[in-house]
Amino acid sequence: TVSDYQKTVFRNNPSNKGRFITTGLWSISRHPNYFGEIVLWFGIFIAAAPYFQTNWAFFSVLCPTLTALQISFFSGIPLLEKGGLQRWSKEPEYAKYLSSVCVLVPFFMCCECYKIPLTAGEEGGPAGYNSTDQLGNVEEPAPANV
Repeated sequence: TVSDYQKTVFRNNPSNKGRFITTGLWSISRHPNYFGEIVLWFGIFIAAAPYFQTNWAFFSVLCPTLTALQISFFSGIPLLEKGGLQRWSKEPEYAKYLSSVCVLVPFFMCCECYKIPLTAGEEGGPAGYNSTDQLGNVEEPAPANV
């Protein structure tokens, strides 16, 4: 895919060693390759649907749906997001990238399920970064009772 090619070119450049990609499709989605895979599977379902002979065939929508759920919540995105935080949490540029680029769907930045849980000062939290949702709403810590 285009996003995989862009990442390969990025990684093959020695000056990018140890850096994270923010160019090309990676500037509008943190996981454009997963977005493409999900769209591909739903596209196959939509293309095949007119040829289904029975209503039972429509249960095949479970395949792209379960693939999307697995990538979004269990195997793909959560593991990569955690790894990215562990690797680049001290870089302010990474905190800016997290708060300005959507996780999966390009230009769709209002999903509460992708809230970034770490704050500055927490282990693994990006330097100078407060917990924020994809809209950039900062959650301030609750005031301590004195």
